[in-house]
Amino acid sequence: HINDQSIGIELVNQAECSTKHGSQYNYANNYICIFPDYDEVQIEKLILLLKEIISKHNEIKPTYIIGHSDVAPDRKYDPGPKFPWKKLYENGIGAWYDEQEYQEYMSAFRSEIPNISQIQCALKQYGYGIDITGKYDEQTFYVLRAFQYHFTPEKSNGQIHKETISALWSLLNKYFPESIKGDTLVDCQD
Repeated sequence: HINDQSIGIELVNQAECSTKHGSQYNYANNYICIFPDYDEVQIEKLILLLKEIISKHNEIKPTYIIGHSDVAPDRKYDPGPKFPWKKLYENGIGAWYDEQEYQEYMSAFRSEIPNISQIQCALKQYGYGIDITGKYDEQTFYVLRAFQYHFTPEKSNGQIHKETISALWSLLNKYFPESIKGDTLVDCQD
């Protein structure tokens, strides 16, 4: 019932998505989207609107500022990887990870990253609707891609990257510290 408890803001910035010519649809390999840049004036107006909304609603936490793809990653791809989430964060809106902590996790995960069950668990603990299957499956692809669109847009192909995992662990540590100790998740089943 997220629509009963949220405010939706639609921005005009239409991506174009299609299947590669001559191929059948495949969620991971040949469904290609082209995302246009957002207009700076449009984003400045959005920032003003969001600041006004947040000032009137103390219950809106940083992790509650999300996009369509965060809510329905298997059906929605907007606002896409060019949406300036970090700029919003720099203006006091939404969530973002701390760069120093991100770099520490990048070092910690240099030789080995968490397994797929731990990654699914971490995504679930952050708030994404994902089942912990222990398999890199279609749902995991979509949820990872949605997370990447939001937090690691330069690595937004739905594949597992240490950049993505480092951002995820940094965000958990910052916004849900009870769910993580160092590089280990609490309450995850392998």
